[in-house]
Amino acid sequence: QSAGDVQALLDGLVARVAEAGEPGEVAARRRDLAVVEVLYASGIRVSELCGLDVGDIDDQRGLLRVLGKGGKQRTVPVGGPAVRALDAWLGVRSVLALPGAGQQTGPLQQLIRPLAQPLAG
Repeated sequence: QSAGDVQALLDGLVARVAEAGEPGEVAARRRDLAVVEVLYASGIRVSELCGLDVGDIDDQRGLLRVLGKGGKQRTVPVGGPAVRALDAWLGVRSVLALPGAGQQTGPLQQLIRPLAQPLAG
């Protein structure tokens, strides 16, 4: 994939968020944008993205705490667009999220994995 292809994908996702009407649709499209932005900006694996909890995000410093292969934890920088997309998603995630999701009780896999899997292949 070229940088132009990725930018076209991101632009398309931003446009879809702007076109969304219902709260559930807005939340789902913001989630989709956040997933793609974080994968693109950070280079983390889909499995690492699926394992993120809310407490793993340091939006002030633009960092993610990621649990990688072999259970090794590392800190990964993310750019401004990814941080903004995550903040926008977290602001509306309660529309879609299960109670307690992302609060150190379990990963966000139920919500992110179905979206992120096609991006991995």
